[in-house]
Amino acid sequence: MKAPHVANYKDYLYPDAAFCAKAAHDDVSLIPPPLVMQPTEYIRKSLEELEYGKTKSLNVACTHDGTL
Repeated sequence: MKAPHVANYKDYLYPDAAFCAKAAHDDVSLIPPPLVMQPTEYIRKSLEELEYGKTKSLNVACTHDGTL
C-alpha cells in the first residue's frame, strides 16, 4: 500500500473530510486466529462459546507527513 505524503496530517484525522476520498484505499482480508494460538488458557476458554472473526475485511487508507 502506498502512503502519500501530506503537508499537514492533522487534516486527515477526519475521515469524512472531502480530501480523504482522494487517498488510495485497499481492502485487507482478515481471518480469525485459531483458538490454540491465543496466548493464555483464560482467553481460549473465554472465546470458546463466542462467535468471533465475523469481520471478513477492512477498507483502509493511509498518509504520512514524513516524520516518525
